[in-house]
Amino acid sequence: MLTGRYGFRNGVTQVGGDFEQSVIEENEMTIPKALDAENSHYTHANIGKWHLQNSIIDGEYPIKMGWDFYYGLLNGSVNNYSQWEATESRRLADNSIKVFRLQELQSSYITTAISDKAIGWLNKKNSTGSPWLLWLAYTAPHSPFHKPPGDLLEGSSYVDLADTGESNADYYQAMIYAMDKELGRVLSAIDLSNTFIIFLGDNGTPGEVVADELIGKAKGSPYEGGLRVPLMIIPPLNGIYSSPKQIDDLVHTVDVFPTILEMAGLEFSTLKAVGAPLENIDNDGRSLLDYVTDENLTTHFEAPFALYGEVSPFEANGSRTARNKYFKLIRRNTGKEEFYALDCTISMASCINTFLPTDTTDFLKNTLPEDLSSQLFSAYRILSDQLDLAEEISNCEAGIFDPVQTACGNLH
Repeated sequence: MLTGRYGFRNGVTQVGGDFEQSVIEENEMTIPKALDAENSHYTHANIGKWHLQNSIIDGEYPIKMGWDFYYGLLNGSVNNYSQWEATESRRLADNSIKVFRLQELQSSYITTAISDKAIGWLNKKNSTGSPWLLWLAYTAPHSPFHKPPGDLLEGSSYVDLADTGESNADYYQAMIYAMDKELGRVLSAIDLSNTFIIFLGDNGTPGEVVADELIGKAKGSPYEGGLRVPLMIIPPLNGIYSSPKQIDDLVHTVDVFPTILEMAGLEFSTLKAVGAPLENIDNDGRSLLDYVTDENLTTHFEAPFALYGEVSPFEANGSRTARNKYFKLIRRNTGKEEFYALDCTISMASCINTFLPTDTTDFLKNTLPEDLSSQLFSAYRILSDQLDLAEEISNCEAGIFDPVQTACGNLH
């Protein structure tokens, strides 16, 4: 989301683990850097979970990546939602960076604390009248699952939930309810008549709390249950934008980058002329703003042909996956492949409709690619070529191939 580039381009291909594959490099172009490059006069803040520098204890890092202000959690999760370590830093007027707190122990409920900080920042921005961008990343509902404070559950069936300390689906749902309530409080501090809102999840539901048929095919997996998440764009409520509708085109989190730029009146293509490193990078996303501005647009001729996903591709149990609108290919590091139909209307009458995240029709389970029907083999071959190219680029980025070679330079 932050770079508009797949992990095989920016080098961040997994969470934790190997340093080189889990830390975003300072020379990457990011949304706030792009806003500043064109002198857009936007102020911006990143509040909440950061999780882009692995174990580096550096409170300046979010600011080095372009943000004016940062407050939240440097790593990916907490052991206790009421005992966590907050970091706060800011870019000063002379462009220096000031760290006000570094992993300072907090006893306030983290979902509420993040919301309070966001509201405080918004109130200051509202008084200036200048344009702003707030990136708000809640830790909830990440494990450990628990019962939130009672005041956040008022009016729900979760208020009487027994506090046994055991992680379960009821606690998970209660945490989402509490997050929704706090998000509503943040939205009440915003003038919704002139503000775009993008809401999305970062990965699938944890395996501990999914239905039995999705166990092993949820968060942390390359299946649709691990990669397919909600994405909503709410335009300013001033009556000039499209009414609510569902889009069936392929979209990806990389699309957030160019969408935000266009919302701010900028275009990536023109920004590339600004200077290094913009003119040397590729952007994998495309703006989704047309869907919001055009009342009748439900499918776009520029919709992507295929989407890419990965789960720790340099680990022994890692995998890469490519899908188009109707088919999906998973390639594991063990050499095993799985090939699915995601919509029976384009594949074959006998297939099982797996558009929901169950991925049950594996055409390669008892056969080989060359034994597939001509239509299935064509789809398989196209997606396989996509994975070959992504893997080649990823190996260049990781230094497995010499990155100064002409071939790697062209791929980058």
